[in-house]
Amino acid sequence: MVKSSTITLRVDKELKEDADKVLKSLGITISTAFDMYLQQIVLTNSIPFELKLPEDKVSKNEIHSLISEALEEYEFTQKTTSLEEVKRKYDNGTNDV
Repeated sequence: MVKSSTITLRVDKELKEDADKVLKSLGITISTAFDMYLQQIVLTNSIPFELKLPEDKVSKNEIHSLISEALEEYEFTQKTTSLEEVKRKYDNGTNDV
């Protein structure tokens, strides 16, 4: 097949460099990898990988429940928690804010 079409893409520089390293270790160029990708789209009549949104760590119902609990506690104790403390405890995986 004669290649006679050019595609220009804008991608993050670091992403391109990282992908190029991986592809070089596989012995192919980015152009070859992209050509393979397009061939798979045509062969499978689909995107050759699953597309889905990342799962939320906390559901909307859980967030609503946590907010309700926090409001009730505040009304009872007038105690507040700083944003930094909430972030720190959330990042550590504890719910003891």
